[in-house]
Amino acid sequence: MAYADKERGRAYHREYQRAYRTTHRKECKAYMDAYRVTHRAEANTQRIVYRAAHPETALLANARQRARRYGVPCTLTRADVRELLTPMRCAATGLPLIPNTGKGKPSALSPSIDRIEPARGYVPGNVRLVCFRFNEVRKRSPVSHDYRHVLRVLAETDHEGDRIEY
Repeated sequence: MAYADKERGRAYHREYQRAYRTTHRKECKAYMDAYRVTHRAEANTQRIVYRAAHPETALLANARQRARRYGVPCTLTRADVRELLTPMRCAATGLPLIPNTGKGKPSALSPSIDRIEPARGYVPGNVRLVCFRFNEVRKRSPVSHDYRHVLRVLAETDHEGDRIEY
């Protein structure tokens, strides 16, 4: 069906595809799984390029996954995460953040979404962007409320992404 208004045509096509994928979920999943197996290198390259260009997408997807796991709300949008990413500095330490490119585990200075009050969940006003190492140390530290301890451990790490024992 041809539309004079291209945007209206695109909207129709998107809705048609969404409805098709919803009604043929198993077939679409099987097709994509087979495609990923046969085109693994290409799929990995596409994922790495996309994540480098859109770091907010991976951060938001991970936050939503953790929210489901912990049973807390997540009302963040891509625009909210993009706004958090704007300064590209850790809100707790002031260190510059380096976006993860999707190759393996996050580095020490990869951005990570931190809930200020964990029980409130991932909602605007309750989250901040910190470096992965800060969030990891704070989460596992017995004195996580004491930022001096967390900052001391962070200063002792090598920022190259190697994990340390604490």
